[in-house]
Amino acid sequence: MPPSARVIPKRAIIHAGAAQNRPIRYNAAFSGRAPRPSENAVQRSLNRPNAFALSVCKTSVQKHSGFSLPERKPMKPSPRDAAVRRLQAAIGHTFADPALLDRALTHRSFSSRHNERFEFVGDAILNYTVARMLFDAYPQLPEGRLSRLRANLVNQTVLAETAAALNIGDALLLGAGELKSGGFRRPSILADAMEAVFAAVSFDADFAAAEAVVRRLFAERVANIDCGEKEAKDAKTRLQEALQAQRFALPKYRIDKQEGEGSGAWFTVSCDLGELGFVSTAQAAGRRAAEQEAAKTALEWFAAKYPAAGAKHRRR
Repeated sequence: MPPSARVIPKRAIIHAGAAQNRPIRYNAAFSGRAPRPSENAVQRSLNRPNAFALSVCKTSVQKHSGFSLPERKPMKPSPRDAAVRRLQAAIGHTFADPALLDRALTHRSFSSRHNERFEFVGDAILNYTVARMLFDAYPQLPEGRLSRLRANLVNQTVLAETAAALNIGDALLLGAGELKSGGFRRPSILADAMEAVFAAVSFDADFAAAEAVVRRLFAERVANIDCGEKEAKDAKTRLQEALQAQRFALPKYRIDKQEGEGSGAWFTVSCDLGELGFVSTAQAAGRRAAEQEAAKTALEWFAAKYPAAGAKHRRR
């Protein structure tokens, strides 16, 4: 053991100090007692943000002033956090990876990691599930009628209504501009988010879980849909049937102009009736919506030019 590390008896320390008429100072390492913290050490510990320092401070205030500090209450969840929890309860799926749901609810105006790729998968899940539900529920209907029924269920209007019923708008992540313009109520944004949620569920669990969510949300609509002869047909379907009845070629649709990207894109679409020499043009927030409007205009022209053929295909 080196000389500096040897233990010097306490009695020897006292004797040496007294012999030189100097004040005796004890070293805790020799005395075997814990050192008493200095005032500076206490102050440093109080300035340090840890649980021990906070408890010491609180005890000292209560002891010397008689004032009791209020207990710290847990932070309330933000309105969006509450909306996200309600959404999970409504669709019947709690996410193991909440980041997937956040991605599904993120609009392109908020982040480059938005939900548009999720929409692509969600649209396929929705179309298959609704088609299977109709196939099982109405075994007597032919393919054409089933397709029209599916078109009446799988569209922006129905998706937006479903999303609004789930209050998805309260959970959306939107940029400042979309928030100011009321993007959380815009049908196109709500419909896209609804499809993206279906995809997020499949990524978080599996396809069966996503199919179960779609079935839960669309069961009532499928059960109550009008599957009779007078079921609603969209303008494109009615125009096609009217042209086929007179043995004319089917219309051709083309995109003349597109402004913007994603769910905020604005389309100009033409409907060309070919040999009839008529072309209608329409604009809408979405390619499908623009095609429907162009088909509606073309159908009105066709019904006026061929009254006998167009009368049965006019909108009821």
